[in-house]
This record gives sequence, C-alpha cells and structure tokens, in this order.
Amino acid sequence: MAALALACAIGLPGRAHARETDGVKLWATATATRPGDRHVMIYRFIKEFEPGFDRSPYADRVEIAWCYDSSSGMPGEREQTAMVEFEDTLDARVTDRLPTMLALVSTGEGCRRWTFYAKSGADIVTALDATFPDRAAVPIRIEVHPDPHWTAYAAFLHDLRP
Repeated sequence: MAALALACAIGLPGRAHARETDGVKLWATATATRPGDRHVMIYRFIKEFEPGFDRSPYADRVEIAWCYDSSSGMPGEREQTAMVEFEDTLDARVTDRLPTMLALVSTGEGCRRWTFYAKSGADIVTALDATFPDRAAVPIRIEVHPDPHWTAYAAFLHDLRP
C-alpha cells in the first residue's frame, strides 16, 4: 500500500460516536492508494486529543473486523448500510456504556476495521456477545490486545504524510 495521505481534517467524528468528542480535539480522514490496481483504503481517525487527555486508562486495543467480498476492495451499498447500522448499534449499546475510545476506522481491501482502546477488552467482548448473539447476522471478528502505550495507533500516525 502506498504511503498514507492526509485528505482533510474535520472537527467531528461523523455519524457515530458523538460522545467521544470528550477528549478529542480533531478527527481526520486519510486515504492510501495501492499503485498496482489503484485500490483505495479510507481511514477515519483521531488526529488530535484535547490538551491533558490521559490515554493511559485505555490499555486494551479492541479490533473489530467486518470482512466482505468485493472486487474493488470497497463495500457495496448493502454492506455499507449494514456496517453503518452495526456501528450505530455498537455505539448505543456497547461502547457508549463502557469506558472506550474509538481511535481509528479503516475501510478497504475487503474489510472494515474499528480500532478501539478500552479499559477492559473483555468487557467489550462480553457486551458485544450480549448485543449481537447471532454472529451470522453480523459477520465480525474480534481481537483484544494489550496496548497500554497505544503503539498500533502511533504506528498508524507515523505512516501519515501531508
């Protein structure tokens, strides 16, 4: 994948996760285009935190992936609609009730990935299981990793170029 190019900075996170403006000063989007086939990855991420925001309580990285079939790498209209509904439900019934911070969303190459930082990754998984008991209805994969220094997020930011 080509280097990430910062596309534009925006002040709001978008349709979901409005409560997360606490601690977040600026959201942004970026794109990366693979030279060979021109497939694009789109990223929505926290660009700046409010001064004094303490990330240390959010030591677990929770990655939720929804993969789909696509020759272009991007979701079709049906998948896009379902993923927006999933994200809205996730926000209202899971992440809004637990100490979490959505840091990054990537879309492309047949997957949308939500990267959260949470006080307890296990609590997020338990809440997801209770909210979406029929996993066939939402084809997601969940991984939890300890990441107290937000190294995955820092690596993403390091790869950005203006």
